[in-house]
Amino acid sequence: MNNLNRSFSSPTTHAVLFLFFLLLMSWPLLTIAGQGESPRTVPVFLFALWGAMIAVLFSMARHCRKDMQNQTDSAQEPEAN
Repeated sequence: MNNLNRSFSSPTTHAVLFLFFLLLMSWPLLTIAGQGESPRTVPVFLFALWGAMIAVLFSMARHCRKDMQNQTDSAQEPEAN
């Protein structure tokens, strides 16, 4: 779980996920999805892609929030009397 926190909070992972979702929303893949038998293929593909993007962003936000809380908790040292 700690590895997941570190990977979701790194800027490299953010860039890779951005490029991955950008690739999935590119014109060639949308035309391939549009060649299906059903005319609903592209809207279903886009809806599923947006759902996946929201799920990934939600989990990244949760992990980054936990990481920020851990950093602020460790920065605050208890006062010695």
